[in-house]
Amino acid sequence: VRSWLDECSDLHEDCPRDQAAELPSRVLDVGPGDGSEEPKLFETCGGSERYMALSYCWGSGQALTTTTSNIEERKRRILLSDSPPTIRDAILVCRELSCRYLWVDALCIIQDSATDWEYEASRMQSVYKNSWVTIVAESADSTECGFLHGRDTKIWDLKAPLKTRGWTLQENLLAPRRLTYHHDSLSFECQSILEEADLLSSCRKLESLSEGQSYDVWGTVVREFSKRCLTQEKDIFPALSGLAKKFQSINQDVYLAGLWKKQLLSGLLWTREDYLNSRPLLKEYRAPSWSWASHNGRTSYLVGNKGSKEIYEAVVLEADTVLKGNDPFGQVTEGRIKIRSLLSK
Repeated sequence: VRSWLDECSDLHEDCPRDQAAELPSRVLDVGPGDGSEEPKLFETCGGSERYMALSYCWGSGQALTTTTSNIEERKRRILLSDSPPTIRDAILVCRELSCRYLWVDALCIIQDSATDWEYEASRMQSVYKNSWVTIVAESADSTECGFLHGRDTKIWDLKAPLKTRGWTLQENLLAPRRLTYHHDSLSFECQSILEEADLLSSCRKLESLSEGQSYDVWGTVVREFSKRCLTQEKDIFPALSGLAKKFQSINQDVYLAGLWKKQLLSGLLWTREDYLNSRPLLKEYRAPSWSWASHNGRTSYLVGNKGSKEIYEAVVLEADTVLKGNDPFGQVTEGRIKIRSLLSK
């Protein structure tokens, strides 16, 4: 692993250097490599240092979290022996690679604070983009599985549970380097070495794509994201906000509940792929009916977003959404569009 990282940092022109980056609001201080100190939660106050991030499945329950009632205790220490196996293994990997800091959402976000959760969720792009390496526990379906033990197929799910979870799509697409623990192997990917070349490669070269091509990539993101599951239905926009922010920084467009204003007409031409095997109906409102996010299930587009306006006999007069919080890529409470078009008899 060290040789992979050294080669990437020293020889790959498209990859970031091995240097300090802006730290998230909180990280785990994993302690020295010899394990002489217990891990603890560290509030960074805007400092810069090299850190790693963890991409993983929570599972049916996550026992180890940070809340308003225990945050002070977390800052004093987090017993390694009490940590779930997946988080414990990630800490051990950090120590082995001489990286002092690790970002884990369950511990670095105050889980019972809506304000802190919204703020930290809105920063996902920078969290994963700035990470030195993202540890991907691909085949572990919960924090109780771990990923450093022997490759026992009774424990490991060969269908890679991580690839079925909504949150982990942007985590993997935004990370500059990924160290992936599969059920039977270990792999390394970076911006110069891509195992999954299609969507991953497209997202990493957005700056070099035409406007129409970039919107096509977004359509592919939506299709892949809609295949995945979310524990909380309301997380559909927060779980995609980091990628949406990256796209917006390039296309300078207005984000409207999963669609883009410049390409709204083509963005409306989505369809459900799984009518016969659809997921349960939403329990509460999360998106306007014209957004693909208004239903559960796989979504695809009828046409590509090639930037051509000639094929539409319609004009968007008004379009807006009302945000639930402050994140322009986060949850919405309502949305509306006004279109002028011809009607056929």
